[in-house]
Amino acid sequence: MAKTRRSYTGASVSSITNSDINASGTNSFTVQSATNWPYGSDPFYVVLSPGTASEEKVLVTRTNTGDTTINIASDAVRGLDGTSAVSHDSGATVYPVFTAVDADEANELAAMWESKGDIVSHGASTFARLAVGADDTVLIADSSAGSGLVWGQVDTASIAADAVTNAKIATGAVDTAELAAGAVVESSLAAALIEKLVPAGTIAATIKSSADSGWLLLDGSNITGAQSTYPALWAVAPASWQSGTTLNLPDMANKYLSGKGSGETLGAEGGSNTKSLSATNLPKHTHTLSAHTHTMNDHVHSLNSHTHSLSSHTHDTNPASKTSGGPSVDVVHRKGDGYITSTGPGTSYRIPDMHYDAVTLGMQVYSNTFSHTHNTDVDNTTSGGPSNNTSGDPSTTNTGSNNDATDGPNSDATGDGGAALTGAAFNVESLHMIVNFQIKAH
Repeated sequence: MAKTRRSYTGASVSSITNSDINASGTNSFTVQSATNWPYGSDPFYVVLSPGTASEEKVLVTRTNTGDTTINIASDAVRGLDGTSAVSHDSGATVYPVFTAVDADEANELAAMWESKGDIVSHGASTFARLAVGADDTVLIADSSAGSGLVWGQVDTASIAADAVTNAKIATGAVDTAELAAGAVVESSLAAALIEKLVPAGTIAATIKSSADSGWLLLDGSNITGAQSTYPALWAVAPASWQSGTTLNLPDMANKYLSGKGSGETLGAEGGSNTKSLSATNLPKHTHTLSAHTHTMNDHVHSLNSHTHSLSSHTHDTNPASKTSGGPSVDVVHRKGDGYITSTGPGTSYRIPDMHYDAVTLGMQVYSNTFSHTHNTDVDNTTSGGPSNNTSGDPSTTNTGSNNDATDGPNSDATGDGGAALTGAAFNVESLHMIVNFQIKAH
């Protein structure tokens, strides 16, 4: 017989039946009174004709506190506790009674607990014991088990959506060791918790070609209806990204992320991957050449026809002091054995001045001339010393050799420089790795 809860009261008063009770098929009978008898949905035992050969114990119910009608569920609850179902005439004694079945079930239940942590449940027809489970396991209902219970881990499917909230988890109560691998996934978390973990508007780099779940690639896409589809992102998106209910995502191709500076707008673009150079971008500098030799090939310097002009001047010569003044040796013209005087225009010659040399005991020519004047006439009227002009035919030409200009640069160049680069597009892109940028949408 399956174990059922039974009802008990104290000081129940004996009564007698008001109707006959057949050995079978009787569903109820009445009594004269039911003072202090149990009532309600739970059954209780009564004894009919106690102390006689017709003694029978029956499991009955009484609906309300004042009812005198006693209900019999079926013939299966007749003749219990070692008695048999028999007929009883009206006027038979009857009262609630504690039976051996009650005592045995109590003893059976008490005997089920054998070890610390044992659990007793109602099995298919009687009590069943479930020994304590392993540490950190929980009690799980299992209809295939004899006790209807097992110890085990609760998987994700067994947790109702939104069943576990922050208020139900003690601080520090759940750590990694207490979670089965893969037990907690994003779909099991509340949207508010996900938002706290990674807020909407967070930008991250990824080497994936497509965005992660809950993220959008910053590839210039226009997301229609984003105001309702992605309300968390819409709430933080810059106004320049919004058009009606459409979200115009920026295109991050060939762009970098930069921290906001003073006066700059979040979500705005700036800068350029190229720079056009101007003279102000090129600092003043000096080009220095190392020491070197300039080699010149053999060559000739030719002089055009020109004239040398002599200013009027006088050569003075004092025979006594021999002070210098003009030419060191006077010019004479000798013809045959004697000296002659020139007869040509503009020139004159004279016999050289002689003196006795005490050392050589001979006659010597003075090394300095006496005062004299160069007279010019007819073609050239100028007499005197040289000035700074010369005219006449070229004289001997000069032939150079390859031995010119040794040691160092011929000149240093200082200035802004780089004139050819001014206005050119200069690439300022640094070494980098290619990634996709994505933004958290939820």
